[in-house]
Amino acid sequence: MSPPISPLPKGFAELSADLAEAIVAHCQLILVSKFIEKRQQDIPGKGVRRQLEILCNVCALNLLHKHLGDFISTGSIMPKQGALANEQLILLYSQFRPNVVALVDAFNYTDHYLGSVLGR
Repeated sequence: MSPPISPLPKGFAELSADLAEAIVAHCQLILVSKFIEKRQQDIPGKGVRRQLEILCNVCALNLLHKHLGDFISTGSIMPKQGALANEQLILLYSQFRPNVVALVDAFNYTDHYLGSVLGR
C-alpha cells in the first residue's frame, strides 16, 4: 500500500500566515484601486465628489497607517513619509468629521440597527 498523499505541499503550513497576509493586502489594494477609479467618474450632487475624495483618501491612508511597519520594513516608504501620511490622515479626519452623521444617514440604516445615538 502506498503512503497517503498529503493534500498540501510540504512547507505550505509554514507559509500560510504570509499567504493570508498577502491575500488581505491584495484585497485592500483592489478596494482602494476601485475606490479611486469610481471617484474619477462623474458624481452627481453638490459636494458629493469632495466628500468621496476625502473618504477615499482616509481609506487609503488608514490602511497605510495600519500597516506602516510593513511599508517601512520593506523600504516602500521612509519613516518621514509615514509621519507625513499620518499627519495628512489627521487633517482629513478633521475635514470629514462634520459630515459623518449625514454620510451615515445616507445609507438609511436606523440608529437602532447601528446601535448608535448619532443623529438623535
